[in-house]
Amino acid sequence: MDFNSVKPQDPPLPVAIGLIFDDVQVFTGNDEKHVTYTLLITNGTKFPVRILGVKINGDCQCKKHFFESTISGQDLANEFSSISTTNTGLPEDPLLQSSSTGVVYIFLDFSNYVPDALNHQIIVQVENDPTTLQSIILDPIPINKCAPIIISPPLRGDKWIVGTGLSDFSAHRRSTFLLNGKYKLPEKTAVDFLQYGPKGLYDGDPLKKENWYSYGHPIHAPADGIVVGTMDGVHENIPTMGPDYTVNSKNIGGNYVLMKINEFSSHDTMGGKFAFFAHMIPGSLKVKIGDKIRRGQVLGLLGNSGNSGAPHLHFQISNKPYPIGDYKEPSPINSQGIPWSFDKFIRQEYIRIDDSILGPGIPANVKVVNQVLIKNQILLADNLVSF
Repeated sequence: MDFNSVKPQDPPLPVAIGLIFDDVQVFTGNDEKHVTYTLLITNGTKFPVRILGVKINGDCQCKKHFFESTISGQDLANEFSSISTTNTGLPEDPLLQSSSTGVVYIFLDFSNYVPDALNHQIIVQVENDPTTLQSIILDPIPINKCAPIIISPPLRGDKWIVGTGLSDFSAHRRSTFLLNGKYKLPEKTAVDFLQYGPKGLYDGDPLKKENWYSYGHPIHAPADGIVVGTMDGVHENIPTMGPDYTVNSKNIGGNYVLMKINEFSSHDTMGGKFAFFAHMIPGSLKVKIGDKIRRGQVLGLLGNSGNSGAPHLHFQISNKPYPIGDYKEPSPINSQGIPWSFDKFIRQEYIRIDDSILGPGIPANVKVVNQVLIKNQILLADNLVSF
């Protein structure tokens, strides 16, 4: 697509475009800088409107570097999802019906430098009407270059695979919820941890949760803080089968701990930073609401409760969570996910032992071929790590 040949028009098509969450913060993973954010697009016309392309560019104050990326065609279809229900993240044809809303999920990699701000040109037209072809130029979106919060890993041990980890196509990153009248992306930077052992992810009958190497591991506080939310008493699922009850906003995390991290900055406009640990074993929680906890303290045991198909730890960092509806406790999903970094871990380079998989990005078994000490980085999808 020739972006330079398409110009803005006056009056413009009534198509509204903005960020779901205003803070676009840079983070480091796999030794590169990244940002991830989501554009919310609403068609205010009486006709279907097609999004034809997105051009993103930016420069730094020194003017020696320039970044540019374009998304169009099938690439744009892969990044686009209409929002007709909550938690919809499957790629779709980038066509918005009248008075409908969609999102474009953007994940950018910066090899050498990070721009100070990002400029966006978005090409739209009324479906099958080339006379309406026009550019929409967004106001510059600044990049927050403050380093993400640095925390310790919540697990110990060897060969933890990051399933549903942070990536462009992660189900976590694309889980969009409509809560209290706002779109929320609480899991944007969330990761799932499963552990390998001598025989893969489990030894014996996979329907028995105790046979999974992940099951029963202690979960540790990644920083000092205070417990602000818990859930206990949710029964566990049969692995590979998922929950046998209707999942809702209250039980999605199963048995969990939600803690506020003791980090305060005069520049913190997000109401603090919160860590969420989901799918724990019922009755294993070692803490209660109001408890002050120390980095490394055991919070409970890794299990398979809530919206979980295999024993694993769902871990996320977000801004301030609010209650949903008339619930009194803050809800971990009524928040916006934010970047984070582990202070140190070993990244293990690996090869698959065979072609069998548990799910997308999760081989049934792997062989470690190299190990590298990593400091102050986030975990990305398919990383294999030890702590």
